[in-house]
Amino acid sequence: KDIYNEFGIPQLFHMYGPNPDVSQEAVTPALEAFINANIWDKHNLEKANSPLLNPALPSNIVLLQNAEVKVTFYGETAGYHSSLGYYTYDNDNPPTSTTDITEYQMLFPNVEDGTWNRQDPPPPFLPRGRTLNLGEFEAGTTIAWFIVANGWDRKGNGTDIKTKRPFYYSDSYLNPNGIKQSVLFPYIPEPISTTSGPVPSNTKFIIGFEDQITKPGGKPKDRDFDDVSAIIGVKYLGTSLDVNLIDFKTKYANGNVNINWSTASEVNNKGFILERKTGLSDWEEIASYYTDDRLLGYGSTTEQNDYSYIDTDIIPGNVYNYRISDVDQTNKVKVHSDNVVSISIPEEASNTAEKYDITNIYPNPFNPNTNISFDIATQCDVKIEVYDISGNKVDELMSGSKSAGSHTINWNASQFSTGVYFINFQANNQTSIQKCIFMK
Repeated sequence: KDIYNEFGIPQLFHMYGPNPDVSQEAVTPALEAFINANIWDKHNLEKANSPLLNPALPSNIVLLQNAEVKVTFYGETAGYHSSLGYYTYDNDNPPTSTTDITEYQMLFPNVEDGTWNRQDPPPPFLPRGRTLNLGEFEAGTTIAWFIVANGWDRKGNGTDIKTKRPFYYSDSYLNPNGIKQSVLFPYIPEPISTTSGPVPSNTKFIIGFEDQITKPGGKPKDRDFDDVSAIIGVKYLGTSLDVNLIDFKTKYANGNVNINWSTASEVNNKGFILERKTGLSDWEEIASYYTDDRLLGYGSTTEQNDYSYIDTDIIPGNVYNYRISDVDQTNKVKVHSDNVVSISIPEEASNTAEKYDITNIYPNPFNPNTNISFDIATQCDVKIEVYDISGNKVDELMSGSKSAGSHTINWNASQFSTGVYFINFQANNQTSIQKCIFMK
């Protein structure tokens, strides 16, 4: 009660760390317009197929370098006295259940902003722009978020939370039935309008919570995700980490060069540029993230990600050198000059096939792209389908006539769940089935 007044509003300085404080910051008209263009009262994001529900968007703040973090209250539209807070964990050790969360940090015990006030005279309400400086967090920390729906005990002393009320987490898998109850999106100049590509790197993020869950057989909730909303400011400290390239290799097969690389972590990574040279010639770009989605980066992540590309413009007898570069969100290019790989193409290299079969699936396991290579001895109709472990057809990659020879197609499984899948190949009345593993 020394921190919050009797209405649950943060009052004092020096709350959590050496210099965290309570302040009042203006929410600019541009930022307000941006938030209101993405989440607003009674706007059902699920019915609108909002890109904010794209699984590729982050749900938490994942720090790959030291950072100072502030949280600014924006608003509420439910008329509830809900509570907003956060919890932290190591990037590589997320909680498997709510019992793994050892400490809950309360930010705003009562987010009532007066919009739905029915009291006369009205009590003080939490003003938009009230900001808490949470202090510095170390690299490797994930900051996750929660609300307690209608959780503030108005009869208490300003810090009492009704812990028997529902807790909803930004880590969706901790919610009942794994239901998504929050959206987190970066502040950019215009509303998000695409579901593809990496999330831009920004110092401000908006989080919005839905404070009710539709029960089986119950009346559907509005799913507007603005019942509790706040602005998260992240100020990175020190030098940004690079993209950590841990593998870069080539393999000759079926007249093509398969190029594969992996990253252990990425920071602000837009994507990659792939270059090739022969002999004393200059490096030439053969593929880039801005023309090929397979080379798009994952923004900032501590998870391993695998990438692949197939160079089909190959001349027998040549020696090819390959190198990779990554591009960050400021368009700064880093050439991984210490990871140049070479490959010699045999003189007898040929694209003539003698059978009807899948010859390779690479990488395998993969995330989220893999290349499926196959041979057909004569021109014929080819069908390639994907089945899950239960035998259900989940995707069709090809259906039509192909010329004789060796071919490769790419499968992007980002819309599917982690698991085992089977590639079913049919050509000239022959069938081949091979297993692959998708690991997010």
